Amino acid sequence: VLVVRAMRSQRYARVLVAVDLSPASETLVRVAAQLEPRADLEIFNALSTLGEARLRSAEATEAAVRAYRERCLQQAQDRMVAFSSSFDARRNRFLTTIGRGDPGVQAIVQQERSGADLVVVGKRTASAWQDFFLGSVAHRVLSWGSSDVLVVPQAHVEATAPIALQRIRGAHA
Repeated sequence: VLVVRAMRSQRYARVLVAVDLSPASETLVRVAAQLEPRADLEIFNALSTLGEARLRSAEATEAAVRAYRERCLQQAQDRMVAFSSSFDARRNRFLTTIGRGDPGVQAIVQQERSGADLVVVGKRTASAWQDFFLGSVAHRVLSWGSSDVLVVPQAHVEATAPIALQRIRGAHA
């Protein structure tokens, strides 16, 4: 679902794709890249601070919390590098960024910082009460963001993944 905030006569110049680095993230990036092939892509992942909060509530030392934070950041950087390696053809227009905190809020902050025209987010299947009480990244980006937003349901990502894989294999044959 593409939510357009204002009519535009120009193409999207910069697209921010909010990913969780799960296997579905690669397909989400491909959907974004196909929507506007000439746009600069920024792949964004927000590290949750929930683990740090748990450590603090268990009265862990500040050094332990800092070590945990650094380990999480290193793991995210490693996953982001591995993830981005599959997009070699667009490397000159491809940027990866990692933030910390609530993914929905951080995606909006990053969109404003980078000046992205479009934010692409996935939407996992959840019950209505889960969305109401817990919210979702897509809902927060739609509610608080100022740019256009493309929400890609998880069912679409799962359905297109085998097709994308076939295309990739066909291109290398």
